[in-house]
Amino acid sequence: MGVDNVQADALYIPASACLSSSPKHQTTSSFEKLTAIEPYSPMASRRMLLAVLVIVAAAAMPQSSMAADHTVGDDSGWRPDFNYIAWTDGKMFMVGDNLVFNYKQGAHNVMQVGGADYKACNTSAATINTFTSGTDVVPLNASGKRWYICGFGDHCSRGQKLVVNVMPASMSPASPPSSSSVSWNVLASYAYQIMVAAVAVTTAMIVTR
Repeated sequence: MGVDNVQADALYIPASACLSSSPKHQTTSSFEKLTAIEPYSPMASRRMLLAVLVIVAAAAMPQSSMAADHTVGDDSGWRPDFNYIAWTDGKMFMVGDNLVFNYKQGAHNVMQVGGADYKACNTSAATINTFTSGTDVVPLNASGKRWYICGFGDHCSRGQKLVVNVMPASMSPASPPSSSSVSWNVLASYAYQIMVAAVAVTTAMIVTR
């Protein structure tokens, strides 16, 4: 083989080698960006831990009963020829709740009376309270039975009368449990809350590392 041929062979470089030796442009896919793990941040860890503790503390706090507004008769409102005994069935009226009477002003009223006058539909009896606005909000501020009638014409005898049994805010209609069962229930509740808090804090610390 001649010298010229050897030199030509030595200078020959395959095209594939030239292409493979050139640096490739590095790109980052959207998936890689989403799944990339950011460096551990102590500030983010503390914030996450604080948020978890606030949520757990709020969940562990005893829930106070919220006052409810009971619209008498619902969409039917306060009127004759309506079964208000059936309307109260299954409802719980607590101290702090309100009864809301909706009716056409001047066509009806709401008279709070005693039990005997309620039963007899005695519209001429002395009333405890009388409401005439047409949108009466009557607070239930004490436990016990409350009786209401309409004082217009024969409306009371036609069913426009209401009796509610108001329960104390701190009681339920069921019989109270024994003191020993209450103590165990309280202890079990606190134990559960502590366990939930511990799990939440541990999880937050692991996630934020």
